[in-house]
Amino acid sequence: MTTTALTDGNLALVLPATRPVFEVIDGFGPSVPASHNSAPAVRPRCPRCVLVLAIIVLIGALAAGASALNGLSRQQAAFESAMASDARVVVDVESGDTLWSIASAHPADGVSVDETVSILRSWNGLTESLLQPGMSLEVPA
Repeated sequence: MTTTALTDGNLALVLPATRPVFEVIDGFGPSVPASHNSAPAVRPRCPRCVLVLAIIVLIGALAAGASALNGLSRQQAAFESAMASDARVVVDVESGDTLWSIASAHPADGVSVDETVSILRSWNGLTESLLQPGMSLEVPA
């Protein structure tokens, strides 16, 4: 048996070398002794349980996908409605204005500022983002 000696001044401590102790358990579940402090052994899942769990996960994934598609279709419908809207006003571009700042000040209903910028580009025939002071733009009312 190997030992470790620690000394400090006139004090000495001799420690026996310790090694981890493992216990081999044959089988699963309740055969683990009650005195054993580790977690219980894992039981293998029955094929039917695995199938039911897989079906539940698949149904959840399909429901989440359907919800996402529904949200996208609502966003698309709002964008198309805003594009087709005749509720418009004309604003004059001032120094320092950008498409983003104008879209933020005049948002279209139900769409993001980024989508409102796309609407402004389309309504006003803009191919670039550069605005000149004095330009007139149609914006959502």
